[in-house]
Amino acid sequence: MSLDLKWVALYIRDIFQLILVLRIYVYWLKCFSNFFYSCSRLDMRHTLVI
Repeated sequence: MSLDLKWVALYIRDIFQLILVLRIYVYWLKCFSNFFYSCSRLDMRHTLVI
């Protein structure tokens, strides 16, 4: 029984760490995508003008 609780605790800890990493990753991904989107929008405007 104690072994099962230990594995459950490790599993829950891993899930929380994974969620934290994913939240940080999504945050950076949003920042970079916004940056690249604004850049690509400028590039597309230039290509449309050309």
